[in-house]
Amino acid sequence: MHISEGILPAPILIAGWGAIGVFLFWSLRKVSGDKLPRLAILSSFFFLVSFIHIPIGPASVHLTLNGLLGLLLGLDIFPAIFTALFFQALFFQYGGFTVLGVNTLVMALPPFLLVSLLRNFLKNESKIFKIMVFLIGGFSMLFSGLLMALILWIANPKFYVLSSAFIGTYLPLSIVEGIITALVVSYLKKIKKEELICCQ
Repeated sequence: MHISEGILPAPILIAGWGAIGVFLFWSLRKVSGDKLPRLAILSSFFFLVSFIHIPIGPASVHLTLNGLLGLLLGLDIFPAIFTALFFQALFFQYGGFTVLGVNTLVMALPPFLLVSLLRNFLKNESKIFKIMVFLIGGFSMLFSGLLMALILWIANPKFYVLSSAFIGTYLPLSIVEGIITALVVSYLKKIKKEELICCQ
């Protein structure tokens, strides 16, 4: 999902850049050299997964699997998604550079917060683990959609109808993302548990 250039007023764009700047600084201070290849691979994964877009007015929807990235990367989700969105804007004009801060925040903040809040539940070995992973996968997409809809509405109340349409679109996408995330994470937990931030 991308908010296009020319939609948001300057105060929101500045706030978006300020917020994402804090998260990027916080994350990059902790990134060690051995993490960079993994970060690059997962950023490329996000780039490819979100490559097919369904345009709806000034934005677009698509599968993102941002919840899965949150479970695999934790705080490092911010530079991963920022890099992917930067190259999408550079090579394919998806989103844009002025809205890069806001778009990154929309995609990275919900999964980061969900993983942070539910981390203790994710250490449980019972069925609750799969339920939590499903919820993180689904709600990451849904909350990203809600956050984007809120930003569009704040930018211009006339986007109310469009924002409501986004929410309806994200509901089925959220279920699909939740299922995919649960399947992938359950598999990774069996073969390479150390790759999951939530299990560390």
